[in-house]
Amino acid sequence: MIQFIPMDTNDIDRIMQFDQASLVQWPRQYYFKIAYSKNYYGILAQIENQCIGNIMFRIHNRYLHIDKIIVTKIYRNQGIGGKLLKTAIDVGKIKKMEIALLTVFYNNNAAMDFYAKHGFTIESIKWNHYHDGVHGVKMYRTLSQNI
Repeated sequence: MIQFIPMDTNDIDRIMQFDQASLVQWPRQYYFKIAYSKNYYGILAQIENQCIGNIMFRIHNRYLHIDKIIVTKIYRNQGIGGKLLKTAIDVGKIKKMEIALLTVFYNNNAAMDFYAKHGFTIESIKWNHYHDGVHGVKMYRTLSQNI
């Protein structure tokens, strides 16, 4: 059975290992910010205490910023990413946020399709957005939409 739980400091090492195995690398202090800040959130999807996915997001002004969402390959296309996204959007609604924002790699068509399926629209291209010069695609959706 899949559980969706809030991240805490005891989860940092296993989330970092999970993210690195998924080729996502964030600095350690980012995870501490999630664990200790009232405006940062991390939700884990796990089976029998094994992390199979996570979403990290933050609340700022009237925006819900989705920083990342990852589901391990063998569990993709089973609705886990959608449930993680819905959890973040529900938090945004509770916090009275109006818009969800995110940026994906320019060539990550699977991610753009996933977000479009969940009501996101392309807003703009962010040229040289990532540290290695890769472009980003900024997407948004209103939180009043149903997911």
